[in-house]
Amino acid sequence: MISYSYYNIKYKAHPVEQWIVVTGEMRNESAKNFHTAVFRIKLYAGQECLGGGVLKVHGFNAKTTKPFEVLVEGVHKDIMAKIQHCEFSLEAVY
Repeated sequence: MISYSYYNIKYKAHPVEQWIVVTGEMRNESAKNFHTAVFRIKLYAGQECLGGGVLKVHGFNAKTTKPFEVLVEGVHKDIMAKIQHCEFSLEAVY
């Protein structure tokens, strides 16, 4: 089983598109190296899910932290102030 954590989550408007970009750092807390880890990200305002996206972290080696940036299509930049938290769930590793 893979254990992971995420830090320094920030939201910003995409410079060209109308969507939100999420940046941060993802850490592989496990003792195993992975070529790629795929996560599903969901953005919330309270209990309401505003939208989500897919994050692929390449070179997700044991006990390392990797920066990431993911575009969340469907979540307009005008509602960025409503975002209260995000959740990541592991979809696959290989």
